[in-house]
Amino acid sequence: MRFAMLFLTIGFVSTSLGAQDTLPVAPGQRVRLALDGRRHVTGVLRSQNQDSVNVQVGYDSTPIAIARTHIARIELSTHRHSNAGTYAVMGLFVGGTVGALAGASCSDEWLCPGPAAAGAALGLTSMVLGAVVGAFSHSETWQSVYQRRVQMSVTAPQRGRGIGVGVAVAF
Repeated sequence: MRFAMLFLTIGFVSTSLGAQDTLPVAPGQRVRLALDGRRHVTGVLRSQNQDSVNVQVGYDSTPIAIARTHIARIELSTHRHSNAGTYAVMGLFVGGTVGALAGASCSDEWLCPGPAAAGAALGLTSMVLGAVVGAFSHSETWQSVYQRRVQMSVTAPQRGRGIGVGVAVAF
């Protein structure tokens, strides 16, 4: 049994080491790397070689080297866009609903415009405010370009003797 596990381990390690060609990412592209342990690194890819990739996380920071064996997934940023339209529509609907309810609750009063006029006035005002807030809020769209197919880990138990081997396969 020990020899079978040893040969299985050597087989997985040799296939993963033999398949380490360059990643499908060009230098200068904005990437998000999913590392082992559920950690993410987002930045601009500066260079890559057979063993590691260099990613510049901040604008003025120096690139950090990340071993390719720690990378589980790579995603490319396809584009950045503002949320002005989404926030404007949300402001229109929320403001219009609140204005219509407020206008319907104040019937027969001196400064009560009615549900339609109050809904339109508060809806348009909230739409403009939502568009201004959304113009300062940006989001990115990501496309996955690489995912590690086989991941193997070797761990020592917390108590007792022995060794644990784990294999994860992605489809």
